[in-house]
Amino acid sequence: MKNYIILFCFALFFGCDKIPSGIVENPESNFQVLEASAPAGFTYAGGDSSFAVSLKLSSDLGSIKEAWAEVYSPDNTELNSGPVSLKDDGDAENGDAQKDDNIYSGKITFSQSFPNGSYRIDYYVLTKEDVVRKVAENLLQYDNNQIKYPPAISNLVMPDSINAGEWFIFTLRVNDPNGLQDIKRVSFKFIRKENSTSSDIIDMWDDGNLEFHGDSVAGDGIFSFKNYFTQDTKGKTREFIFQAVDRNDSLSNIITHNIYVK
Repeated sequence: MKNYIILFCFALFFGCDKIPSGIVENPESNFQVLEASAPAGFTYAGGDSSFAVSLKLSSDLGSIKEAWAEVYSPDNTELNSGPVSLKDDGDAENGDAQKDDNIYSGKITFSQSFPNGSYRIDYYVLTKEDVVRKVAENLLQYDNNQIKYPPAISNLVMPDSINAGEWFIFTLRVNDPNGLQDIKRVSFKFIRKENSTSSDIIDMWDDGNLEFHGDSVAGDGIFSFKNYFTQDTKGKTREFIFQAVDRNDSLSNIITHNIYVK
């Protein structure tokens, strides 16, 4: 059987609140993936809320040994400490309606601490030949049902002047009442005061990469950047403008700082 590649083929079905299957690959085995189903959107509703997902296969139950789903957050981090098993056992606790109907189902739990945004659900099978294949994916928009607060930035640490060619690090503290996981981006741009032109927007980092980004500790809410100015900037002033944005696209306050290049 030939392989088929269908990337992000999400059709729109009126009256249906589920995303139709985005089939990535039909395995070289005696079955086909007919549909991968998940809610198009999900809102937290108290406790640890859960929803069902399913993978519909063509007949020949002996063709696969196992099926599962993996869930990835907006920043591409895998959730739930690992895969979610999909069963065709008729057990409602797994979200499965009927045993041996070739529809493999499972329940995925979302916490209110998970950030808002678009989550990706990847579906895998282990074939009878012991080959693992990703066969489909869905996208789900999550709302954690929290009051949406904007982020705030403070405590900029940056010199007022620096020698051209000299490396330096500047840092900025970022807070968000919805948690640091709600931060989408912390960035800056600078204005060349001699001609009022602006740089592109540049990201700051909280990844613990001291060598390249100047950041000491990952995930501590202190965002960093490592930089130097070239010799042709001697005697010139740069105005830096800092801001953060969260996953609801709410903007923080703005901090500005001038630095003179000696």
